Amino acid sequence: MPPDLKNVYRVRTPEQLRILAAPMRNAIFEAMCDLAPCTLAALSEHLDKSSESLHYHIKLLEKIGVVKAVGLEESGGRKRVIYDLPSKLLKLDPPRRSKAFQAAKADGASAWLRLMDQQLRKAIEAERELAPSKEKRTIRIEREVVSLSPSDLTRLNALLDQIHVLCGKADVVGKEHRIALTFAMCLVDP
Repeated sequence: MPPDLKNVYRVRTPEQLRILAAPMRNAIFEAMCDLAPCTLAALSEHLDKSSESLHYHIKLLEKIGVVKAVGLEESGGRKRVIYDLPSKLLKLDPPRRSKAFQAAKADGASAWLRLMDQQLRKAIEAERELAPSKEKRTIRIEREVVSLSPSDLTRLNALLDQIHVLCGKADVVGKEHRIALTFAMCLVDP
């Protein structure tokens, strides 16, 4: 049975993709997947960045609907906005044959792969620093170049959708392992 993808933020415009591709906004989105709903102060503390530096990025994410203001919290006589994510799942859903979206997609993919590279390097360094008596982390890196029939490609896309939904529904509270999954699939010359 195909996964329920109703609660997915669909990236449909080059502007949405460019906004989401920025490293700081990627970091904000990832942090909010764990923290939301949260205030800018909580996000600032989590990311070790000033609220002022995050405000601009939150407003851009709010402009495209990735982040929503859902209420107010009073603390120390000040009112603070509480932000939430309408969805923890992002899916590229471009209009057909949009050259602007294709260019933004290439930039966005590069930014996401750079982020994955940073996360992978940190994980490898952390694994190196673990004492020999401690359990090693599992870092799995694979690359496959295969030829697929149209029906196999359809099945593969359905499986990736299922993985995406599973990750979006994951309950991170009390879990020991936090993972980063990055899938990049493209046609290559034979």
